Amino acid sequence: MLINMPEKQGIVIKLAALIFLFLLVGNSLALRYDITEHQIKVSVDEQGYASIEERFYLKFPNYYHVEEFKKQSLKYGIKLDEWQKFDQRFKTYVGNPRAVTNAIVQPLITSDSKYFLRITYSLSEPIMEKKREGSRTVEFSLKPNIFREFFSGSLWVIPERTVIEITLPKLVEVKEEAIEPDAIVRGNVIIWQGYKSANTITLSYTLLKQIAPNISLAKLLLELTSLERLPLTILLVTFVIAIIYWQRRKIVGNIENYIIENTKVLEESERE
Repeated sequence: MLINMPEKQGIVIKLAALIFLFLLVGNSLALRYDITEHQIKVSVDEQGYASIEERFYLKFPNYYHVEEFKKQSLKYGIKLDEWQKFDQRFKTYVGNPRAVTNAIVQPLITSDSKYFLRITYSLSEPIMEKKREGSRTVEFSLKPNIFREFFSGSLWVIPERTVIEITLPKLVEVKEEAIEPDAIVRGNVIIWQGYKSANTITLSYTLLKQIAPNISLAKLLLELTSLERLPLTILLVTFVIAIIYWQRRKIVGNIENYIIENTKVLEESERE
């Protein structure tokens, strides 16, 4: 049975329409979401090391895409490498990736039903470097290239909807004039909120050393009476008792000599 030209054209058009419809449906079912906000919270200790938490807030077009994302979450678990393969934006933005340790990825929901992906990690190297140390203070500054992911062209750029919050130790004096680009300073907390651009990202502060550490007597006794330290503790106590006993005998002997000498003096006085 021969098919004339108009019928062939009709079949081709129908096939093209089916293919287009298939692609359209497939594209609509593909997982889609937007990152509406990126928060980076950095907690710095007294030695300049940091623990970091990053949050990627997500917006989905409908419930179907939320469920699909949950399925991906079960598939990739807490593994940072797997999530980065899934979406290159899900990565660490602080420090050298090779220095990242204890990285954990968790999809979570806030109290107001906002969905976000959280990455927590620490770094094996400090993000702050010592510039000068005195008897009472230590001066620190942010290491170059710690925020290398924000280097674009010849500028450091903190994108719009990105917030970097750095919490320093409590006993610090922050040099606001040494912070670039301009930041919000709330005591020991520094906040950069994009969009911001600058030739450099700098932060300097002075750490005040504690005059005397807090000593817990209960903790000290617990340490001294532990199984590992018990023989040494017994030896130390014995030594201290021996010194006290020896000093006691010496003191008693001195008193006896003093009494004897004074008795002799009195006897001689009475004879005269």
